[in-house]
Amino acid sequence: MLVIDTPNVTFENAVKGASITPVNKGISLAQDSVRITGYYGHGYTYYSMGDDCKYDAKLLEVNNYNGYPSFTNPGSGTTSGSYWNATVVVNAAGFEAYDIIFENSFNQYQSDLAAADTIVKQSSAKEGSAPRAGLSAGDVTVQDKKYVERAAAMAIRTAADKTYFNHCAFIGRQDTLYGDPGSKEAYYNCDIYGGTDYIFGGMTAVFAKCNLIFNTSEDSNDVGYITAAQQKDAATRGYLMYNCKVTSTVPGENTASSYGSKAGYLGRPWAANTSEVVFYNTVVDATCYQHKASSASLIMPDGWLFNTQRHNRKERRVRHL
Repeated sequence: MLVIDTPNVTFENAVKGASITPVNKGISLAQDSVRITGYYGHGYTYYSMGDDCKYDAKLLEVNNYNGYPSFTNPGSGTTSGSYWNATVVVNAAGFEAYDIIFENSFNQYQSDLAAADTIVKQSSAKEGSAPRAGLSAGDVTVQDKKYVERAAAMAIRTAADKTYFNHCAFIGRQDTLYGDPGSKEAYYNCDIYGGTDYIFGGMTAVFAKCNLIFNTSEDSNDVGYITAAQQKDAATRGYLMYNCKVTSTVPGENTASSYGSKAGYLGRPWAANTSEVVFYNTVVDATCYQHKASSASLIMPDGWLFNTQRHNRKERRVRHL
């Protein structure tokens, strides 16, 4: 887990144009891929988590010896320091990344480190019949909707001005990619995976030639929302999706599901009357969910969801071009 707090840092894969696509149900990588991953998620306390909400191997050893955690995971939000349990937090200007995968495996698979950790279920946890704490490394049970909760791959703070990503992937299911109000970000030729509100926050951001990838399970209640914008005032611009593609995970390759994702929504707002999202020249794939002979669009006919948005507030400024 990383915090970038020095200006003008660049992460770059030594292999230019290396694969950013996970394989083997989303667990494995191509030979030249570089993945930065964490596994913390909302609803669980971890013996390995320090009071900075980051992984500490020595602390895990001490807490296992003592038999109790020294810190309780605060989970969601920006005030706790966890930033939705983000794997990477960018807190400085001029950060750039090329050909890198940023992931939170919480809703993807049980990682080696997660299986080796001591995990304590909180009252707000979501899980199915098998306790998350008992899952073995490589188990993809957590892709089931019953387990899916907030777990960010990337959080970008207000101080992170002029952040740029080129051919990077951001992998998660709920709340994958977060940007603070005031941050300015650009994404080019990137893959962003998620189900619920997977691009969210108050940032000003341009996504050019990116793949917006629905990453949902076969559960009938697992419906996707690409965006949850949170711009605070009418003078602040939001998200521009320019020449992008709305598509789905590939069954068996980057998901354990037997089918691609079902139809979802372009987004639902997080701030009343001031959020802004523009899709321009964006191609929407068909959904092959359940292998229907006549596939429908991956986006629901009404496009946006306004009645049960993220915080149940009306929205009038989200646009679809």
